[in-house]
Amino acid sequence: MTTFESTVKTVNYSDKTIFQFLTNFKNYENLLPADKISHFTATDTNLSFSVKPLGRFSLKIVAQEEFKKIKMQGEAKVNFDLYVDLIPFTEQITKLKVKIDADLNPFEKMIAAKPIQNLVDTIAEKAEIIKMA
Repeated sequence: MTTFESTVKTVNYSDKTIFQFLTNFKNYENLLPADKISHFTATDTNLSFSVKPLGRFSLKIVAQEEFKKIKMQGEAKVNFDLYVDLIPFTEQITKLKVKIDADLNPFEKMIAAKPIQNLVDTIAEKAEIIKMA
């Protein structure tokens, strides 16, 4: 298993606001790297998009701990899990970290490492600055 993690970001919203925002898949269109994403579709239960050069990704929420953790299971050429961890800092400030665990062989890792790390970093960076309320 290969792990890709963002740095911890400080988001100026409560953990509840961020959690509600991130469990609505329609909001991810503004969190993904726009220059690398195409064919974005979101429903209440699924999210799918294509990433250049990696192909099609599909995500669904498989576990959540209210206001603390969201776990999404991904389907693509390789299986992966995407996690969002939320840690309240103050009433209106939350620390956020995004992580992907992917089952990659050495060749896949060589090709996919940079785009996957970019995806994790972009989600975290945009969550830090996007208007959620």
